[in-house]
Amino acid sequence: MKQGRNKECEKRKRGPGKENRENAAGSGKPIRAPGAGGSRADGPDRACLTRNKEAGEASTDGRREPRRLLLVMPRFHGYEAEIQRAAEALGYETDFVDDRPSQSVPEKALLRLCPKLLAPRVAGYCERVIRRICGKTYDKVLLISGQSLCFDGRMLDRIRFLNPKADFVLYQWDSLANFPKIRGLYPWFDRIFTFDPGDADRCLGVLYLPLFSIPEFLALGREPVDGAKEDPGGSGDKDAGALDLAYLGTAHPGRYERVEALADALLPVCPRQARWHYLPSRLLYWYRQVVTGCFRGTKPSDFRYKKCSKQERIDLFRRSRVILDSPQDHQTGLTMRCLEAVFSGRKLITTNPAIRSCDFYRPENILVLEPGEAGNEKELAEQVLRFVQTPMVPLPESLCVRYSLSHWLAVVLGETEAAKEPMPEGSAPDPNTYAGRGSA
Repeated sequence: MKQGRNKECEKRKRGPGKENRENAAGSGKPIRAPGAGGSRADGPDRACLTRNKEAGEASTDGRREPRRLLLVMPRFHGYEAEIQRAAEALGYETDFVDDRPSQSVPEKALLRLCPKLLAPRVAGYCERVIRRICGKTYDKVLLISGQSLCFDGRMLDRIRFLNPKADFVLYQWDSLANFPKIRGLYPWFDRIFTFDPGDADRCLGVLYLPLFSIPEFLALGREPVDGAKEDPGGSGDKDAGALDLAYLGTAHPGRYERVEALADALLPVCPRQARWHYLPSRLLYWYRQVVTGCFRGTKPSDFRYKKCSKQERIDLFRRSRVILDSPQDHQTGLTMRCLEAVFSGRKLITTNPAIRSCDFYRPENILVLEPGEAGNEKELAEQVLRFVQTPMVPLPESLCVRYSLSHWLAVVLGETEAAKEPMPEGSAPDPNTYAGRGSA
């Protein structure tokens, strides 16, 4: 009997076995995984844990220790710095860790296509991260995106072993359709959020939480729209800097062709256009054109290979009257660009029908184009012309606050309570809250 109890204790120390983890990931039900046990507790992690305890015991004078956040996410258009600043404004000392060992385009591609080839490099990178966070005790561990999966279950076990009281949170700003493997990490987190309402509906215990708008775009929404952009078609004002329509986004296969067809169809109404199709490198362009067959009929100069900086995005929005948005295939979550457009006071044309259920949706401000509408160019032009000429409806300040980065982060970190009930299908969210629990 005693031997049986010892085996059960050892099983719990090792954490959920492979079969249990797969079952939990398949059901979508998040469970809290125990800290690492076994051999991982006998090496460098044991020494790190000792230093963590000593650091925690050192403060005995009654002073409140600052809260600490470990932020793990990819470097993405500077949003990692924005989130870090917002966390510090909430009172967190924040350490940022890139979830990938390299920003090299070939290495990032290999991580997604053939991760085993980079396993030694990833292992070395994880060891360096563990050495870096040794001696620090974190209250929150926030993993955003997680698409590279360099921080796998074993790495998360080690971080939890060093921080057994930390709250582990996952936020997904990519859909499961594009990154299905991330579901395998669900059991390691205490709370899980997604920007995709469809994923929240399909996964029990996963909360739907839209993305955010950074302060500069909220400030832009309080500025008056330049009169040079009030004349669709460009027949009146001669300001060459004014734009009728702008598009900015990564050139994913399928999305590029869809955006180009739609923007071309809008030329009669919105002739002054800026299209920024971003690709990380020319190597990726040639790979997609030659190997996968994407981007046929294009040339390298049709794309941008430099990330659009925050100031460039703000300047582009300031000059534009209408922003065009089109999410990736199989994705229902609102893109960052979509929310930046809405809260910067610009009109939005999008192909995402899910936006109609949002509390900020106003038909005067947002035009949703259904599939196939771009085919009838005359009808489309008339529809867009009516939309552009309709005056904007200002959004209340309470909505702007609700979709701010600071409020988004407060919800994710548990500083502000999110909604507990599922959002009824096809209905608008309660105006007092915007996060809902998935139903199944």
